[in-house]
Amino acid sequence: MGLVTIFGLLLLFIFLGMPVVFSIGLSSIITLVLFGNVPLNLVPSLLFSSINSFSFVAIPLFILAGELLNAGSLTDRIIKFSRALVGSIRGGLAHVNVLSSMMFGGVSGSMNADTAAVGSVLIPAMEKAGYHRDFSISLTVTSSTIGAIIPPSILMVIYGGLTEQSIGKLFLGGIIPGVLMGLILMITSYVICIKRGYKEKEPFSVKKVLSAGKEAIWATLVPLVIIVGISTGIVTPTESGLLACFTAFILGVFVYKQIDSLAKIRKVLVNTALTSTVVLLLLAFSSIFADMLFRLKFQDGFLSFINNVTTEPFVIMLILVMFVFVLGMFIDTMVILLMFSIPFLHIATTHGFDPIHFGVIMVMASLISAITPPVGALLFLGCAIGKATISSVIKIHSVFVLSLLAVVILIIFIPDVVTYLPNLLIE
Repeated sequence: MGLVTIFGLLLLFIFLGMPVVFSIGLSSIITLVLFGNVPLNLVPSLLFSSINSFSFVAIPLFILAGELLNAGSLTDRIIKFSRALVGSIRGGLAHVNVLSSMMFGGVSGSMNADTAAVGSVLIPAMEKAGYHRDFSISLTVTSSTIGAIIPPSILMVIYGGLTEQSIGKLFLGGIIPGVLMGLILMITSYVICIKRGYKEKEPFSVKKVLSAGKEAIWATLVPLVIIVGISTGIVTPTESGLLACFTAFILGVFVYKQIDSLAKIRKVLVNTALTSTVVLLLLAFSSIFADMLFRLKFQDGFLSFINNVTTEPFVIMLILVMFVFVLGMFIDTMVILLMFSIPFLHIATTHGFDPIHFGVIMVMASLISAITPPVGALLFLGCAIGKATISSVIKIHSVFVLSLLAVVILIIFIPDVVTYLPNLLIE
C-alpha cells in the first residue's frame, strides 16, 4: 500500500503541473508520515541530514569551477583546438563537435552547459558548412552526455555520496567509458558523413595545433589536477573541487584575463548559488523518497520480480538498464539516481556486480535516457538552439542513441573497461 501511495502521489502531482522537485518532496513527506511512523516536526531535520555529507560539498565547488571557466571564454578556445586536431578528417566539424564536448565536459562536468555552450557555436557553423540541421543538433545533444561521464562529474558525486562508494574510483572509472562514447560517436558520424555526402574538412597544420593548443592547454589543468590529485591520494574528491575552483579562478583572472571585474565575479557566484540550490533541494527531497523506498522494501520486491524472470546476472543488469532508460524518458536524470541508486545497487551487488562498475553503468543509462523523448530535456535544448522540431530530428537521433547504448552493453559484459583504472591507481 505504501509503494502504491508514494508512486501514485508522485504521478498525480506531476500530472497536475507541480514542479518535479516539489512533487517528489510532497509525495515523500506524505508517505513518510502515513507509513514511516515519523512525526511531521522531524521532517526538516531529516531533509537537512540527507544532505549533511562532506561528499556533497563537492557539488557547488565543481559547479563554481565550471562557471569560472565559462566566464573565461573557454568554449571558443576548446573548439579552436579541437578543430586543429580533428578538422582534417572527413566531416571535420562533426568530429570537432564530439571532441569539444569531451574536452568541455572534462572541465565543467555538466551536460546542460556543454549543450548550450558548444551547440550555440557549432550548430550554426555546421549548417553553414553544409550539414543538415537534424544531424548537427542530434550530434551536439548526444555528445554532451560525455560531459557527465568524464571527470569531474556531479552525477558521480551524487551516486557516490548516496551509496557511500569512493567518488575518486567513480571519477577514474568514467574515463575510459567516456572516451569510448566519444569514439563511437565519431565513427557513427563518419559513416553518416559518407552516406549523406558530407565532404567538409580542412588541411591539417601542426602550426595550428600548436597555436590553438597553447591557448587551450591551460584549461586542461582542471581535469588534470582533479585526476592526478585523487589518484595520488594528495586530495579527496571534495578537496579536488576546491583545487579546481582555485585553478579556474587563476586561469580566468590572470591567464585568459576574461574575468576582469567584480560584476563578472558576482554573476559567477549568483549562477553557482542558484544552480547549487536547485541541485541540493532536489537531493534533499529525493533522499527522503529513496529512504521511503528502502523502508517499504521496494528493492526486495523488485529483486523478487526479476528473479522470477531470470537468475542470469547479465540479463538482470540489462533489465535494470532498460528500466532506468525507459524511466529516464519521463523523469530527470538526477531524480532517477537519487531515487533508485541505493535499491538498484543492492540488487546489483546481490548478483555479484562491483559497486563502481554498476555506478558508472547506471549514470550512463540515465544520461542516455535524458536525450530521449518524450521529455528529453537536452534534446529540447538542442532543438531550441538549432530552431528545429523534435520530429525532424528523431530519425537520425535514434542512430546516435543506439550507438551510445551499444557502449553501455559493452561495459556490462566487460567490467574491466570501468574498473581497470580505479584498481590500478587507487588501492
